[in-house]
Amino acid sequence: MNWKLSAFADEIGPDPVLQFSTLQRLGVGEIQLRGAWGKNVMDLSASELSDLRSIAGVHGLGFHAIGSPLGKVNISEDPQISIDGVRAAASAARAVGAERVRIFSFYRDSGVSTEDIRSRVIDRLGLMLEAAEQSGVTLIHENEKDIYGDIADRCLDLARSLPGLGLCFDFSNFIQCGEATLECWSKLREHVVYFDVKDAIASTGKVVPAGEGDGRLEEIFRDALGRGFNDRFNLEPHLTSGGQFGGSTTPELFEVAVNALKLVLTRASQ
Repeated sequence: MNWKLSAFADEIGPDPVLQFSTLQRLGVGEIQLRGAWGKNVMDLSASELSDLRSIAGVHGLGFHAIGSPLGKVNISEDPQISIDGVRAAASAARAVGAERVRIFSFYRDSGVSTEDIRSRVIDRLGLMLEAAEQSGVTLIHENEKDIYGDIADRCLDLARSLPGLGLCFDFSNFIQCGEATLECWSKLREHVVYFDVKDAIASTGKVVPAGEGDGRLEEIFRDALGRGFNDRFNLEPHLTSGGQFGGSTTPELFEVAVNALKLVLTRASQ
């Protein structure tokens, strides 16, 4: 089958040649650029971005998004920083030929409820969307634990309140927030642009390869494909360790993750 597979290649290692050759060998055709040479994508220079595009081209790969950390900060941060960040991420996107920027919906102080920050989050994301439109990119929100949009109901709130905002569906992150992924999918499927593929065990939160946890990936993929879904299944394996801005997987474990995803997709397509 011709599934559109992409990945956070920086989990393979810091060297982009190793990253991209591994993706090429495993049949993963696109990259969501989060980092290279040990640097976050937001810290890469214009020449480094140009080099990455060239290296990817040698391996027959393209870039479908910039995996920025924008919005992974407290909502109390100066709004201008977020706006400038969108413009910088858009510049990186143009440099590698991508049109999407992954973002988040902000943390809050301890003791502050999600309801207390809702209006500020909506306003801030609205400003970011204006900057994105001016810069020619689309913003895609990823559900992440402890941000405003960490559960399905609040992701739906964001999508309905901000029509220009797309959603990424991360199975593991929903599970780690105590959410049932089938229910999340039923609420969000009209707004989901692509999937972030990592599964998890509900009782422990441990991240596991696709199909080995409680994410119900096969059922959700079957429904998505049946509805004509034709976008990215973006691998974010996190099979050894992960921090706020990324994880580590190794080439060998990355292959395990790719093979697990392909198996689930094969079953979902039958």
